[in-house]
Amino acid sequence: YSDATGFQYVLPHVDYDLGTEQRAAGIGVADNGMVVGWSGDMGPFGLVRAAIYCPGTERMVDLNQKLLEDGAVVPANVWLGTALAVTPDGRTIVGQAIDFGTFANVPFVVRYDADPCALPSVVEIPTLDAAGFAALALGLAAVALVALRRLATK
Repeated sequence: YSDATGFQYVLPHVDYDLGTEQRAAGIGVADNGMVVGWSGDMGPFGLVRAAIYCPGTERMVDLNQKLLEDGAVVPANVWLGTALAVTPDGRTIVGQAIDFGTFANVPFVVRYDADPCALPSVVEIPTLDAAGFAALALGLAAVALVALRRLATK
């Protein structure tokens, strides 16, 4: 839901051989109606994927795949698992990834230089170090501040 677009139903992003995924969750909404979150089959052998929905498209898509299509270089050992927040302009997405080299859950930050739904062009995906943690904290704080301001004005 957003003030600009109202309620949106976002479909899962992949049809498996055994049927459509059981769930998709939008966690963050940008001002343009772009939704980030996850999509996956939560059963015992399910896979959860970071997902993004652009207004006017039919389904959520795998953020890992979108980044590759947009020309980003994602480290081979990193899998973006859940997109947790997006800035109001839609240009920064933060979330949780898995580093298959260490099997640790690590934060990720994706920064686009323009609206990823209009003009895909990734500026950077910072390395997952202390600066990545700081960027994640700042991104989440910015999103929380905007949400609090919106609540205060209603």
